[in-house]
Amino acid sequence: MTKAKKHNGFTLIEILLGLSLFSVLLVTVNLVIFNTLKAARRTEAVNRSRSEGALIIDRISREIEFSQNVTACAANSLSLTRPNLTTAVYALVGTTVRLNGTTISSSQVTVSNHPDCPAMFTCTAGFITVCFGINTPVGTDSSDVANSTGAIKFSNQVIRRNNI
Repeated sequence: MTKAKKHNGFTLIEILLGLSLFSVLLVTVNLVIFNTLKAARRTEAVNRSRSEGALIIDRISREIEFSQNVTACAANSLSLTRPNLTTAVYALVGTTVRLNGTTISSSQVTVSNHPDCPAMFTCTAGFITVCFGINTPVGTDSSDVANSTGAIKFSNQVIRRNNI
């Protein structure tokens, strides 16, 4: 009678096969986590841009709507008289929106003229059009936004309530 061999460990091939399967599993999990975090950062950046643009356009639109008078209207600046008779001057300077020289747009986004509306302010009889683009923050793929320029368009036509 022959004795059965006692198996006390793993062969080299079994260890290499186990390590290979573990490596493939680890790489797959790593890729899933990496892509999820990248998508979350991208979504957060686009949402920040949309929120910033909505805040700016709402603020400017509200001020135009209740202004007493529009004293000057140029492509990238608008001067108006508030109900308390102080002056508000909105301007697109570089990549920021300013109110009386103070930046009101966040440093995390850049503001520019949008290709669909090359002027930030357009004044016509009865209403003022405000239009600009918020560029996606650095590190964000522009394909995540609605157009190929990487800028999200914000536009609003405002009728002044105190139109004299």
